[in-house]
Amino acid sequence: VALAWAYTEIFSARGAFVQIGVTIGTIMVANVAMVIIPGQKKVVAALIKGDEPDPQHGIRAKQRSLHNNYLTLPVVFVMIGGHYPAVFATTYSWVILACVLVIGGLVRHFFNTRHKGDPAPWWTWIAAAALMLGAIFLSHAGAPTYDEEAYAEYEFGKGAELHVAAVELVTERCAICHARVPQWDGMHFAPKGVVLETESDILRQVDEIYWQVAASHAMPPGNVIWVENEERAMLANWRAMLRADGVPAAAAAGTGG
Repeated sequence: VALAWAYTEIFSARGAFVQIGVTIGTIMVANVAMVIIPGQKKVVAALIKGDEPDPQHGIRAKQRSLHNNYLTLPVVFVMIGGHYPAVFATTYSWVILACVLVIGGLVRHFFNTRHKGDPAPWWTWIAAAALMLGAIFLSHAGAPTYDEEAYAEYEFGKGAELHVAAVELVTERCAICHARVPQWDGMHFAPKGVVLETESDILRQVDEIYWQVAASHAMPPGNVIWVENEERAMLANWRAMLRADGVPAAAAAGTGG
């Protein structure tokens, strides 16, 4: 938990997820490479010599194997969580990350206990569900706002002007990949099946565009097709306008697709 907080203080929220994944993965690999396998080699060597193996090797190997067992689900979540801004694009990303680590341990504890033949600890599911609901709440409670960047309204206008600017930005910067026939070299289909070639395509993906571009900076990857912070703020203002008032009448009459 402390490490999750520390990483978010040093890296971006998405970077913190990557670093936690690296840390957990390193621990798991080290458990195998530095404890389990060397211990097995010593046991085998003792048996070949006809000696009695030291039981401590087996005890330590079982302990580290159990550690890896409990870390498996959290590390899998961290590997894929970096692709979902709802998880990391929040002030409380480190708390969500900590919740996930505990949830993964609770789920594994349930199955480990059940596989041993002991009574199933059903309380773990209640605790995991409570933590999951808490994580969902924190995801929304800590979602970033862009009130402080309202200057984007001055540069890009508002109403129909803002809508047209947002649609043009998405089609110019995103449609090279998010197209029915992508133009990016080596890409044969739109990522995640999301197509952003026309206004109607874009309007179906307003929330996804907000989370990926404005809230998290996850897109474009590595900002390879440069999108300025002001433009990201403009997309946030555009989404807020659409949610409040819908597509401006002038824009609806003047654009198509």
